[in-house]
Amino acid sequence: MSSNIQRQLVLIGLDGIGPSVFQTLPNDWHITVVDSDMNKLNMLPDSLGDRKITKLCDNASSKLVLEECNLVPSTLLAVLTTSDVMNQEVVRLAKEEFSVETIFVVQNSIETTCPFDNVTVLNANKLLSHRLSNYIRGTISASNIGQERGEIRQISILNSSPARGQSLRELQPKTWLVAAIYRNGSLIVPHGDTIIRAGDEVVVVGEPEVLDRELSFLQGGQILFPSQYGTRIGVIDGENDPTLVEQLVKNSEVVGDVSVGFETLNPENKSDAEIRSYLLENDIGMMLLPPKPISWLARWGFRTSKIMNLMFKSQIPFWVHNKTNTIKKVLVCIRNPKAMNVIGAVAMDVTRQFDGELTLLNVIPPNIDQEERRTIEQIPAELQHMALSHGLTLEKHQVEGNPIREIIKHVKDFDLLIIGYSEHPRSTIANPDISLHLFHEIRTCPSTSILFVPWQTAGR
Repeated sequence: MSSNIQRQLVLIGLDGIGPSVFQTLPNDWHITVVDSDMNKLNMLPDSLGDRKITKLCDNASSKLVLEECNLVPSTLLAVLTTSDVMNQEVVRLAKEEFSVETIFVVQNSIETTCPFDNVTVLNANKLLSHRLSNYIRGTISASNIGQERGEIRQISILNSSPARGQSLRELQPKTWLVAAIYRNGSLIVPHGDTIIRAGDEVVVVGEPEVLDRELSFLQGGQILFPSQYGTRIGVIDGENDPTLVEQLVKNSEVVGDVSVGFETLNPENKSDAEIRSYLLENDIGMMLLPPKPISWLARWGFRTSKIMNLMFKSQIPFWVHNKTNTIKKVLVCIRNPKAMNVIGAVAMDVTRQFDGELTLLNVIPPNIDQEERRTIEQIPAELQHMALSHGLTLEKHQVEGNPIREIIKHVKDFDLLIIGYSEHPRSTIANPDISLHLFHEIRTCPSTSILFVPWQTAGR
């Protein structure tokens, strides 16, 4: 013998959004509508699908009337009148007298507070402002999933997004998940090799406080650096610059700095997991440290550099601060086209934060094949397009020669050099680590700082 469960919904009030809500109701539920105005009740149909609608013309803030509605704990109750006093009395009776578990109530005034637990409060002003805010930011969201902690958001990928052209595997998201991508009207079920493209509508799942930061970075167009990696700046061994930290706090979502002893993260004693866990627990998005010499043994591959090994394992930016007085002239160098979106976006963020001027130095190494040369020669045009999306003018210089020598030669005229990490943790004579050599050589440019950016990941 089988039985069908009768779903029941009771709708209280037709003087506000009630009629609109009624139009969305399913036709396989038992529907009861209560209102004190018979004319409004008569405007509703007598049945929905094959089911008759129960209409009660009365004041719902009465226990007797609610008894007539046959309220039980499994009833879905929607209290939608334009009187907050009446709404709260109905909710009180429904919970205390009938133990109704699922209640939606309209909050007409923002000053009104709901004193009851486990009641979904609908405030038109908040809903409107939230929707407008999402539209301005290019997002659509659905909240209160996953034990009230999760959220689903949909964003439009802008041309200025550092994720544009990156695969999900390259982005390496740790605290959010791409659930779907809509491109040219088609649904793409994403996997590790899926490439993010400008114009994509991307559906992302995560916790709200994570998505607030990550999606602004993923979408592009906003100044975020370095908060896409974390909201605090880690100052290694107390080598702080309050002015620099203050500027980053002022113009991004960074909240301050925290002192970090190098031994706390020493890669010779700490595992990759321990380093990453420490950075995540302290929400560190960038390291600040002074220039330090690197031994010739490390520079030429006979041993690894502890500081460069820490960079490689941390996968967050490292700002080597050389007591630069001001950041007005920014030089960016990009060798690998795959790094362009991430490094380019960071360079433009920093340039806008300090109201500076951005220059690209494009170095063509000697003895490369024609295909690689053509690829490197395309970088200036593509970066120029990204700069226009950020409202910036990009100066471009192209030279040929040894990348390390050319960068050191040109960087002396700039306040800040922005460059990517090496792809490999150990330098060799045959394949020197450009970033490691620059870390060592920047000491010879006393007015220039250097920012190393991990281009293999666009953020957390």
